[in-house]
Amino acid sequence: MIPGFEKSQLKVLSNLDSYASSLQQWHRSKFGNFKKEIFDVQKKVIATITTTISHEINASLLLPFTAAKVVNALQTMCHDKSPESDGMSAMFYQNYWPIVGNIVTDVVLEILNDGQSIELINTAVITLIHKIKKPQARGLRQWDPLSPYLFLICSEGLSRMLQYEEAAGNLQGLRLTRHASSVSHLLFTDDSPLFCETTNASTLTIKRVLNLYHRALGQMLNNQKSIMSFSPNTPKAAKHFFNQTLNMPTSECHERYLGLPSYSGRDKKELFSNIKECIWKLMHAWNEKLFSVGGNEVLLKTFVQSIPTYAMSCFRLT
Repeated sequence: MIPGFEKSQLKVLSNLDSYASSLQQWHRSKFGNFKKEIFDVQKKVIATITTTISHEINASLLLPFTAAKVVNALQTMCHDKSPESDGMSAMFYQNYWPIVGNIVTDVVLEILNDGQSIELINTAVITLIHKIKKPQARGLRQWDPLSPYLFLICSEGLSRMLQYEEAAGNLQGLRLTRHASSVSHLLFTDDSPLFCETTNASTLTIKRVLNLYHRALGQMLNNQKSIMSFSPNTPKAAKHFFNQTLNMPTSECHERYLGLPSYSGRDKKELFSNIKECIWKLMHAWNEKLFSVGGNEVLLKTFVQSIPTYAMSCFRLT
């Protein structure tokens, strides 16, 4: 049942046209202001993005394409992949460029520089193999080709807002040393850690940035899936202000992040003891099976040597 419509009112809608008109009016009244609010918030986010392309770089980007760039683009293509609808791969054009090069270059430059239509050559053959009998249409998912680019575009808005607030002095990031540059955030595929000093200004700034960001995306921020961690010397009053302002659960310490310890002290043996335990578990499991000397050697080189590699790339174990 649509809000605002009673049964008696629905009976008055005697035909589909009047029902559709009433539904459109209800939709405009329900979501019209919401869309306008998203647009206004997005303008605030875009305003924090500074200009990074100089006039010289922009002028070079606007230069007409040349035949040399067409040849360079062709040479970077893999010779035996992505054949066109005519069955010709890049290898054909690379090998017979002295014969077909002028024709192809003229067509490409007419499209790039003169704006000629590409409808006659922009064809593709797409085969969709269904894994179920009645597939349903879906939106953009994690492994779609456009997903990484949309992630970068959306995360760039968050990053720029945090940088803007930090440059304005409203947010104090984390400094590893006294004279080092501050770090206010890191962006990963699944997580976005934020770092700041435990000041009231930083707390209010983070709340304001996250509020603008989720409103610009048209989504809600799930506070219960966000976690705050404090250093051991953080005052209780600061922790209380963070909890009351951001309304997020607190964790004493992120023991591990991406399989590695989040905090490292002086005792490296205790910190990386899990590597030794993992290796011993594998070796005890292998002892229960009958392997030849060569098989044990392959297992050691393949698995055991690769276990500490990731940790050694991030920490100095010695």
